[in-house]
Amino acid sequence: MSRLTGTEWVQWAGTAGLVILFVGLVFLAWWALFRDRERGRRRCPRCWYDMDHLPSMTCPECGYTARSERSFGKTRRRKRLAVLAMLGCASIGACVIDCAVHRGWMSFLPARCLLWAMPIDEGIRQASIDELGQRMRSGVLSDEQWLTILERCAAGDDHARPPGDEWMATYGRLIEEHADWFHSKSSPAVRQRVDAIRLALPVRVELATHRKFPVDVAPTIGVWIRDWWPPDIQMRVSAVPRLPGAATDAHVRRCRSQWSRWYAYSLLLPPLEAGRHEVDVELMIGRRARETDRWEVVERRVVTVPVFVDETLSEVLTPIGGESLDEAVRQTFGTGLIRRSSGVSRIEVEFDRTPTFSSLFDDTAVAVQVDVLRNGWLAHRLDMWWLAGAGVENTQLGRDIAAFDDAVTGLPDGPDDRWILSIRAVPAFAFRMRGATWYWAGQVTVPAAVETWGSSASEWEWLPAEPGEDEPVGDGNDRRRMTRCPPAA
Repeated sequence: MSRLTGTEWVQWAGTAGLVILFVGLVFLAWWALFRDRERGRRRCPRCWYDMDHLPSMTCPECGYTARSERSFGKTRRRKRLAVLAMLGCASIGACVIDCAVHRGWMSFLPARCLLWAMPIDEGIRQASIDELGQRMRSGVLSDEQWLTILERCAAGDDHARPPGDEWMATYGRLIEEHADWFHSKSSPAVRQRVDAIRLALPVRVELATHRKFPVDVAPTIGVWIRDWWPPDIQMRVSAVPRLPGAATDAHVRRCRSQWSRWYAYSLLLPPLEAGRHEVDVELMIGRRARETDRWEVVERRVVTVPVFVDETLSEVLTPIGGESLDEAVRQTFGTGLIRRSSGVSRIEVEFDRTPTFSSLFDDTAVAVQVDVLRNGWLAHRLDMWWLAGAGVENTQLGRDIAAFDDAVTGLPDGPDDRWILSIRAVPAFAFRMRGATWYWAGQVTVPAAVETWGSSASEWEWLPAEPGEDEPVGDGNDRRRMTRCPPAA
């Protein structure tokens, strides 16, 4: 441990002084009430004059005349002093209890006591972590203490090992809440230690799917990823379903948004026959620090996902269509496109879902694949799904970039350029939106006006790997394990 800081000295001295003062007042109250006993002496009960050698019942010092011999054997009690001492103890106790109610008992412990106690018994763990979090937010900890907290959190304890549920709810939450501090340290030595600890933490990957899929719909699996790496580290996840006809899916996390989602992207499986299937998905996780670096494999794992296929699509969701509904979807995507001058995935599809928030779409899922075509060439593909209908304006919107080609997007403008949005319903996506009993089953095209902006493309957290992008290298055998994920509720 490093030397104590000024704040630590104050806290240590304050805590020790408070304890000494309380103990001193307790001792003073005891001394005032019980210390001066008669111990066989004969004393005046008024002035406490020693009358051992005076057989008289009258005190020669103050003139007090006792009524009985027992009066000369009383214990001397300094009541005023005892009352003052007890009032002092009560005041200190009230202040301590009030502070404990508002801030917890851990607030009285110096930071080093909390660090020495990590990790501790499960019953006290949450209280100590909450108190450390409060002190981290108030900025009273030294760099060495921050590093100690990070090391202890990364190790977990017997009841909470990374990256399990218990660990995420306590230690992982503490790291996430203060990730900006860990990343902002200017000292190269501290920054290097912080990065090494965070990079050593295992990635948490979960695959979740719906309880049941129709036989005529390709199942989808939601990929959920949580990690504690530094924000400038890119991640690549290659997923290979062990099924006939399944293609390798590779997605790259190119940035870490401030409001990072745990949900990463969706994995599409080939159609399956009716029945229960145990689908093994082989995952390879790689990382790199810069665009120029090659991917390094840090982990391989196989996740088993149960997929249940039964019934047909028409038995689960009913398709609806018609010119009125098709026109509403056209209006949704009639705003146009924004093309950025630089960056990755430069096309932005403008949309306004308001036309679908009407009674025509009640209990209807709008689940579409939007292809952005430039002179017939695919420049961008966006998957979207939301629940439409009257009064559901705040329904969550789901979006995935399925494909993009910046080579097509970046071509110089030509006099005959023609941009078209081809929008078609994808029934498989409709299962991602709960509460739907219908789905829009149409297909429309919309001529798109393009507005070019001289700024960089907006950063999507997860994007498909670009064609020709380097595959990760390395053995990837550091943490190999089998994982079994349940279907989503």
